[in-house]
Amino acid sequence: MKKNIKELSDSAIKMRKYREKNPYKLKTTGIIVNEKKYYIPNNAMKPASAKSFIKFLNKLEKNSNIENYRKLIAKELKPVQRVIRS
Repeated sequence: MKKNIKELSDSAIKMRKYREKNPYKLKTTGIIVNEKKYYIPNNAMKPASAKSFIKFLNKLEKNSNIENYRKLIAKELKPVQRVIRS
């Protein structure tokens, strides 16, 4: 059932031409946090978790010492904590 090299290269060329005409478009969701619009991929995380994550990063940016990090992460929900730690 193996295809010979000629058939594989022809199918690869056809796929390349198809992808050039029909590129993959990443589906995103727009969320607004502090009057700023952010776009996240649909499969990345839920919009509510993304809002919490962005707010966390904004707060951490203002004061980035380790004590502030611990206080801020303790206030977040478990799913958001996992995203932050990863």
